[in-house]
Amino acid sequence: MSIEDAQRFKGDQSRLGAALATARDEEAEAAGDLTAAQAKTAQAVADLTAAQATTTQVVGELSAAQATTTQVVGELSAMQGETAQVVGDLADAQADATRVDSELTAVQARAAEVVGDLADAQVGTSELVAALTASQTETAQLVVELTAAQTETAEAVKKLAEPTTEK
Repeated sequence: MSIEDAQRFKGDQSRLGAALATARDEEAEAAGDLTAAQAKTAQAVADLTAAQATTTQVVGELSAAQATTTQVVGELSAMQGETAQVVGDLADAQADATRVDSELTAVQARAAEVVGDLADAQVGTSELVAALTASQTETAQLVVELTAAQTETAEAVKKLAEPTTEK
């Protein structure tokens, strides 16, 4: 080997040593990064395990909510059937109320008629009372006149019954 070759070899060795040192530094850095990545992976696995427990709980709660929803839907369906019945009953009640209203209107008309008849009868009765009052007044006058006539008749009978004396 020549000196040049030895120097070249020594230079190559130096470069190789520097490259080896750089590679070792990079390997140490990569090992540190790998350790950090493993720690992050372990943390992520722990987080996923915790999330899985939470997810399992949420799935259970969702299943319970779904069961409740199914029950509510069933109840709403039953209520819908009842609502249809109630609507029918209300329609019947409204028809009855309309019929009763018509009957009440007819009764009110008849009552108005009766009130009119009663008013006419009251007028007639008032006329009869006035006529009776006038008749009573006339009768009282006649009684007074008859009493006077009786008194005169009694006096005349009394005079007739007395013996007559001639002078």
